[in-house]
Order: sequence, then C-alpha cells, then structure tokens
Amino acid sequence: MEPLGGVERVALKTAGGEIREFLAKVDTGSDGTSLDESVAKDLGLGPGAVTSKVKSSHGVSVRPVIHCTFTLAGVQINADVNITDRSKLKFPMLIGKDVLNRYGFIVDTNKELLLHVGRSELTAAVVSLGSESSLRTIDEMGKLFKHVDNIDMKKIELRLDPKKHEILYGGKPLGSYDCVYVKGSFRYAQVSETIARFIFSKCYTPIHPSSFEVVHDKLSTHLVLHENNIPMPATYFAASRSAARDLLKGVKYPIIMKFPKGTQGKGVLFADSYTSANTILDALDTLKQPFIVQEYIDTNGEDIRAIVLGNHVVAAMKRKAASDDIRSNIHMGGLGEKVTLDEKTSAICVKTAKVLMADICAVDLLMGPHGALVIEANISPGLQGITKATGINVAQEIAKFLYDKAVEFRKRSMSDDTQKLFEETGLGKSTITLTTEIGVRGNSILIPDAAIKKTGFVDGDMVELSVSDSELKLKRKNDNKTGGL
Repeated sequence: MEPLGGVERVALKTAGGEIREFLAKVDTGSDGTSLDESVAKDLGLGPGAVTSKVKSSHGVSVRPVIHCTFTLAGVQINADVNITDRSKLKFPMLIGKDVLNRYGFIVDTNKELLLHVGRSELTAAVVSLGSESSLRTIDEMGKLFKHVDNIDMKKIELRLDPKKHEILYGGKPLGSYDCVYVKGSFRYAQVSETIARFIFSKCYTPIHPSSFEVVHDKLSTHLVLHENNIPMPATYFAASRSAARDLLKGVKYPIIMKFPKGTQGKGVLFADSYTSANTILDALDTLKQPFIVQEYIDTNGEDIRAIVLGNHVVAAMKRKAASDDIRSNIHMGGLGEKVTLDEKTSAICVKTAKVLMADICAVDLLMGPHGALVIEANISPGLQGITKATGINVAQEIAKFLYDKAVEFRKRSMSDDTQKLFEETGLGKSTITLTTEIGVRGNSILIPDAAIKKTGFVDGDMVELSVSDSELKLKRKNDNKTGGL
C-alpha cells in the first residue's frame, strides 16, 4: 500500500448515495477523525444521536458522532466521525489515528504535499469560443482545480494604456489564475496572442504567445517546420499571379492547393493537372486569395491525427476520407479509428509541437513511402472525433496535464520568491544557513532549490565530498565555493 501524504483526497458517500470529493488533512497526532459541521449538513449526514468526548489543543469538548462511508487512497473506509466547526481551518476533514491504525495506513507527510494542496488552491480559466471541446475540457479541469472560469473570448477587452495595460472581461479586470488555456479559431489569432502575452509570465499557459500567429498560418507553420528539419511534403508559395502560373507549370501533378488560413479541411483544393490548377488559380485571384501548393501524397484518403501533450503523444487516430472526398477531417465526414504510433513517428509529433512552442498540439500526418510527413498542426483541436475513435478521454488527459504543469509553475514561482527574499535581505551575497527537511530518493539526496541557486551547481559539475557522521559538504573542484548540509 502506498503511504498517505499529509493531505489526501477523500470521496464521501452522502445520505442520498451521491459521491462528493474534497481534501482531508492526515494527522497522526489526532485520536479521532472529524468532519466540518457545515459540510456534514450539506451532504445530508447527521445530526448524530451519539456524542463523544474529544481532546484537542483547545481542551476537551463533547461532539456529535455520525457513521459514514468514504474512500481514502482507494480503500473504502467505514468510520465513526465526530462533527465540529472546521470553517476556520484549511481542510474540512481530518483523518485521525482511529482510521490510520485500523486500516494499516503508513503516513509520509512529505509525499507530494504541494500537489495535494494544489487541488484545493489552484485556479484556472479557459479562454475560448465555447466549443464542445472547450466545454469538455473545462468540465474535466473542474475535477482537479479549485475552480475553472469559462471565459468567452468575444467578450475580452484589451486595454493598452501608457500608464496601465490590462485585460478586461465584462468591463472588469480579468482575475489572476494559476493556469490559463487560451484557444480559438484563426480569426482570433491576434487576440489570443495578446492575451497570452499579458499572462505568460504570471501563470502557466500551454501555448507560447508567438505560436498563435505561426500555427494559425499554414505558410508560417511550414517555414518553421522546414527550419527545424521536420519531414513534410514539398511545399511552394508564390507572391504574385504570374509567379503562381510559372510555379504551376513546374510542379508534378496531382497537387493540393490550400488557403494559408483555415481549419477543419476548409480551403483545401485538389488539382490533378495544370489545366484544373489554372482554373482554380483564376477563381482564387478573383477572390484575392493567396494559396500554398503542396505535393500530393497518395495515401488512399487516409491521414493520422495525434494529440501531443508536452513530451508525449496521448492519443492518435487514423482518419479515412469519405468516398467522394480527399479530406479526411472528421468534420467533413471522415471516419476515425485508433492507431498506435511507432517511436519514430511519435518523436516527429513531439518535435513538431516543441518547435511550434505549443505544449498542447494536434499534429496531422501522412504516411508516405519513406515515413511520416507532417502536413498541419492545430493548437485548438476538436476532441469529439479522436475521443470516440480511440476511447481515450482526451479532455481528461488535457486537464491532468494542465493541472500538473500549474503545480510545477507554482513550485517554480515559490522557489524564485525564496531566492528574491535572500537577495533582498542580503543573504544572497553571503553564506546562508537553512533549517529544512531533505528528501532521500534511493541513494540520492534532494537539496532545496535555494541552496542549488546559491551554490550555482549544475548537472555534471565535478565536486569533492567531505563526509562525517552528521555533516556533508560539497565543494566544486578547482573552486572555492562550498555547499554544506
């Protein structure tokens, strides 16, 4: 059985049989388990007919006791819980020795404490156009974050004032969050970029500000992919009508002609000869539409969409175009089925997302004769099709990813704040002494971030170790800097 942390998530069954989740403090110094009286009332538990004397730091008190069932670390618990006012305490429930001992739990109070507290404290927002995919993601995020705001991008105002710049929503300053996920169509690329620039250093946001204009423009996307040696079909662009005609005379047919901006397969045209391409060019010229020419890869109307979160592909599907169409997009009638990518193809997808600076990214591929070729990327992908095709709750995976990244951002911010405190008090310029707990992982010791920053140690440094029964000193070789514990 995994040890419990200092704070754990509890799933409690109400009188009506519903399941409610919240956080509970694990206290090895408390004899009994207690629950906040207002929470008990909301859940329809009690009032208890039985009372019990409870000894606490405030003395001895008589409290009502109720019998309830809850789940802790995957174990179903049946316990008598005393009811008290915990409204001024951080957690509505306390797990005492009665439960810990009876069920044989081991407690490690250092175990991911911030992670669990984060579930109670971290807040998030999704800025979008209110698509079904966005709503699904918001719903899943609500199971992890304290609260998640659904921000309508169309109601966003951006105030760029010499004295003060801010984001307004409904006429009021947008609140502060631990995580903000900005997503929307190419028509709102500039708005998305501006929002992301405002918040990028203040909280975790998965899409870099510069990514919106790049990824929402196919030509810019292909330029970045080309610069980073991402395999893709041969791609061409002409700046004028005469140059376009010369281009169309020199390419090998059939070809794909695409609008630089567009989603869901819209603006994708097929030409099997110079004559048909020239006819399309006349129409595009009338509409004053630029276009990209791309080599046609015959895959029998199939392509692959992969969803990348950070360093991993979390879901992938093969899409088959409708019988009378070359476009395999689900929105255009294409059919999807789950597919497992090989290591090389997965690596291409992850690299594509990284060079586009998008932690959340859909990558579309064609499987050519020599391997995978990237044809497009999408930083606001639809989730319904790939969820249905793969059986993977992609919205849930995105929510977990955002939550974990928000926790990392919070940890990093706390470390930075500690360093700033050292510098502001002058401790950053001299020897500092820290009284702190250390973490031991196997044969490795985890040292606080502030100590690492103070010494300037980096991975691969050569050090001399001086060890005694109660002291460990590290000294960089050929350097007078010393770190000690």
